[in-house]
Amino acid sequence: MFLQKLVLNNYRIHRGLCFEFEPGANLIVGENAKGKTSILEAVHLLICGRPFRHHQLSDLIHTSQKEFSVEAFFVKSGLSHRLSVGSDGKRKKIVHNRTSHQSIAPLIGLLHGVVMAPDDTALIKGGPVARRRYLDIQLSQSNSEYFKQLMRYTRAVKQRNQLLRSKEMRTIEIWERELVQAGEYLVQERTLLIEKLRPLIQSHFSTISCLKSPLDIQYKAQENLAALYEKQREREMVAGLTLFGPHRDDLTISIDGRPAKQFASLGQLTLATLALRFAEWQRLKSEVQHSPMLLIDDLGMHLDPIRTRGVIEHLNHLESQIFITTTRQESFPSSWSATVVN
Repeated sequence: MFLQKLVLNNYRIHRGLCFEFEPGANLIVGENAKGKTSILEAVHLLICGRPFRHHQLSDLIHTSQKEFSVEAFFVKSGLSHRLSVGSDGKRKKIVHNRTSHQSIAPLIGLLHGVVMAPDDTALIKGGPVARRRYLDIQLSQSNSEYFKQLMRYTRAVKQRNQLLRSKEMRTIEIWERELVQAGEYLVQERTLLIEKLRPLIQSHFSTISCLKSPLDIQYKAQENLAALYEKQREREMVAGLTLFGPHRDDLTISIDGRPAKQFASLGQLTLATLALRFAEWQRLKSEVQHSPMLLIDDLGMHLDPIRTRGVIEHLNHLESQIFITTTRQESFPSSWSATVVN
């Protein structure tokens, strides 16, 4: 897979820009506040229908403008594609080649990629939402059925919550059956994913950190959802929320047998999250049978120069199209392609 060209119109601070990229490593160079990260966010929007920082569509529109668009020209499996995602702040407008789509479902799986960002330490230090998203985004990219069941489960949670708040129980068992069926599938796929990721994460952590401390990851899921929903229904009516299920599950991540959230240093957290992302990329590559893109925002922000050079060397061994934002082009190999953002 090769992203050839990216066109931004009224996206964030970019009124109208066109970028052409090389197949290997691509540096996006510029001073702070020049919109380098927005370029990566635009690519991520094309991958999974959302940027990795901003969640409101209206936030993505250039000031004083009414809509934005992000357009990509790419080659996948020997075929040329054109993909556009835009919005007026209320609805997404998605066009793949000449076909328009109303939902993001057809978008998922067209482009594949993994993003690494300075605030990725939230995967460990933050709440469980970020960790569940880590699982859901990579599974949705490689398994269309997972995305379908995730949407089914999300819809059922919303409907059940409405019934709980209104104290209307006549149809609640219908939605609980939906939750159980879709939820069991999500738990099964997440569990299998962690089993595949664990040795990859451990290998990458050892390579880039040069530490002997083992890193471990475990998935914690609630069991027997049908019985839980029936037993806890009165409690959930008081809360007005569905309190159990995959939307409440979490990951535990430990370094040298101790919870990383409590005991890891900032450097260890950064190396651990890099290992999580490299493992995500490697596993995704094996599932989709080509190299996903790797998007890296401000590489080395929380690493010392030695560890940063180690990560760069690690990247040199990956057969992937890589995009890295930086203010210091001289820190990277001179053979890497560079695009300057003024």
